[in-house]
Amino acid sequence: MKKLLFFAVLAVCGLMFVSCGKDTPGKVQEKALKCIQQKDWDGYLALVKFKDQEDPAKAEKVKNGFRQILESKMTDQLEKKEGIKDIKILEETIDGEQAKVKYSVEYGNGEVVEKDQDMVLVDGKWMIDAGK
Repeated sequence: MKKLLFFAVLAVCGLMFVSCGKDTPGKVQEKALKCIQQKDWDGYLALVKFKDQEDPAKAEKVKNGFRQILESKMTDQLEKKEGIKDIKILEETIDGEQAKVKYSVEYGNGEVVEKDQDMVLVDGKWMIDAGK
């Protein structure tokens, strides 16, 4: 009986460990914001799902254009707001393969901004839905 209880507890602990490692929409959004904080534009773009990514040449062109806009606008914004001081995931709502993440960003100048981000499940991984 003790062995059965031991294995049951071990199985439950194993399931908890495996489930904790899975990325949620909120965790992916937090990673994306940390990429912006560190000006890791390629890291950020790796978390974005663009529409029509089936054509590799077109997808690369869209991604490069988005990267240039992202880098330019976010670099300016981060400088004006004195960088990102804190990131908080406030809420995540999952509906099948779609999700919405509500988050807040506190900038170095003290400004706090709350926003929502649409997410999409792609091949078992949550990604930012660029919708483009």
